[in-house]
Amino acid sequence: MISSKLKKIVFDWNYHIFEPVIRGVGLSAIVVHLLFYFTMHHDSADLINFIARMVIVALYIPFLFYPTKDWKTRHKIYLESILAVTMPGFFTLMLLSDIGTYWAVTLIFIVIYYGVFARWQFALFMYPISVSAAFVTASIIYSERFADMHEVIQIHGIALLALILVQVLKFFVEKSHNQIVVMKEKTEQQNEIFSALLDISVEVSRFDDLDEIFHLLLKRFETIFPKRGFGLLVEGPRPKIIQYMAFRGISQKDTTFLLQVHPYVLGFANVSLENDEETLSSIEGDDWQVFGGGIRSSSIQGQTFYCFKLFIKGRSLDGDERKTLEVFLETIRGMTRSRIQALELERYSNTDQLTGLFNRNYFDRVFEEWKEKARPEKPFSVIFGDINGLKRINDTYGHHAGDLLIKSCTTLLIHAARNSDLVFRLGGDEVVVLCPSTRLAQADELVKRIRAGMETLIVPCANETTGEVTEERAYISFGAACSTEHGPEEVVALADKRMFDAKEKWYREGNRERYR
Repeated sequence: MISSKLKKIVFDWNYHIFEPVIRGVGLSAIVVHLLFYFTMHHDSADLINFIARMVIVALYIPFLFYPTKDWKTRHKIYLESILAVTMPGFFTLMLLSDIGTYWAVTLIFIVIYYGVFARWQFALFMYPISVSAAFVTASIIYSERFADMHEVIQIHGIALLALILVQVLKFFVEKSHNQIVVMKEKTEQQNEIFSALLDISVEVSRFDDLDEIFHLLLKRFETIFPKRGFGLLVEGPRPKIIQYMAFRGISQKDTTFLLQVHPYVLGFANVSLENDEETLSSIEGDDWQVFGGGIRSSSIQGQTFYCFKLFIKGRSLDGDERKTLEVFLETIRGMTRSRIQALELERYSNTDQLTGLFNRNYFDRVFEEWKEKARPEKPFSVIFGDINGLKRINDTYGHHAGDLLIKSCTTLLIHAARNSDLVFRLGGDEVVVLCPSTRLAQADELVKRIRAGMETLIVPCANETTGEVTEERAYISFGAACSTEHGPEEVVALADKRMFDAKEKWYREGNRERYR
């Protein structure tokens, strides 16, 4: 803990104000040292003075090749070290050799210049070390003509006060600069938010699929909340069944993780409707933040309830970011509700008049959409059914009895199927159940549930001529298949084949004779 804080203090310096001008600092330092030496001191200067000047010039040459941004730690350490040694240290050495007014004034101005570019953490620490090193060096090379130490210390006292004053002024300048930067970033973010909301309202009208709309939303999230990953899921009306989902900026491993844990995070109980109002909930962890809400939708079957969850991977959102996100969450809620209600109306317009089930045209359209969106972690299953003996019932008792048989069988399917399942009548005696987010084992369980209901399914059939009523047993042969078996393209053909095999088995095992 202590080492991490120390590292942050020493190495996390903000050089954004100074980075672009460091090359100029290096060039000016080289020119000034050479200019001062060759124009003012070359006659009286000794060899030590000349060597010191040339060493300073050599130390500043790397500054000419500094990058203008994105400095590494080595760049920062070298800059601070060279400034600390050459500014107060070198000119202290010159002052000790000649305590004249020129060197005193030069030292003070150089320290002020040094304070502008050095960080206070390093400047205040290195200043006494550099000055002490200069005193030691001067005692060695200027033993015979060493300047008055007390006067030099007094000059350093003035210079140190100037250094502190510069650091204080620089602190307020940087603070003001940082506030301006933050305000600029917030303004740009707000502009991005308004632009995103405007673009979304325009682009969403081009899409009918909520998965595509969610991908568009998450793409916008990336620009407003950078360096994060997102997962957006909508489940319901049956809990744990994902109706729509989209992911952005996360790995396949994270995608699998979200699909595994989503039933246990902000489920229906956490984002339930309270006092007839939709609530918004959130939780935060070390790696993930989760925001969830409920969606109440009115449909032809009454009110249904859905649950949406937004997973965000990365650092925690601050207060302003959370407020921004809430705007988008309300957008998600509104779009999802509108799209679900539109789907309900679309389904209503594509229903079979006799049974109230969806018709073949709607099945073809929905199945094509499911095929395109199918993926291993989001499978679907198809259950094909064929009502046995419909032709015989029609010929024996008339079409009214045949219609009653169809309606009795489809009523059983509706009651046995889950809220998330879609039940279709393809025509005649053929029925299909599409099961989202369902594997083969789960589909087989649904078939078993339907067959259990058929044990007591009796249809009273009245003879149209004699009026005699006969009770007929109803039976449906089923075949189930999953999109993960041989791919979504083959799932219908596979379910149809299994249904045909089941039908043949039913006739064979019961010694039943086929009717024409």
